[in-house]
Amino acid sequence: MAITLRPSDEQLEQIEVLKERLRVNTSSKALFRAAAAYPKLMDNINESDRKIDSLERELEHLKRSITYYESSREQMLELANR
Repeated sequence: MAITLRPSDEQLEQIEVLKERLRVNTSSKALFRAAAAYPKLMDNINESDRKIDSLERELEHLKRSITYYESSREQMLELANR
């Protein structure tokens, strides 16, 4: 099956970037390789986003724990100094 594309100038520039990065000579090879790689890359990005979210939640929990610790420590010191 033949596919005919009429890319804009901007799209042609993007395809040229793909050709360079993928080290291929033809636009069709660059487009097919990019299309083949895209699903796995998106899976990796989504997994990384989930990990980042989890780490951010853990960081916030640790920050709260430190705040509670410091507050409790100050209260204990105040009570000890009475």
